[in-house]
Amino acid sequence: MQETANKQKRMTLKTLHEMLNGMSVELAEKVHLLFMANYIDYSDYEFRW
Repeated sequence: MQETANKQKRMTLKTLHEMLNGMSVELAEKVHLLFMANYIDYSDYEFRW
């Protein structure tokens, strides 16, 4: 996982895409769709691992 995201516990659109790039395409699409469906405002969403 992204070290920056772990330290800051903050998920941005850029770090989301970096994380998706490390996954298989199918899994990345599912995660992206779930993220888009539930969290429209990326800047305010705190992503806890």
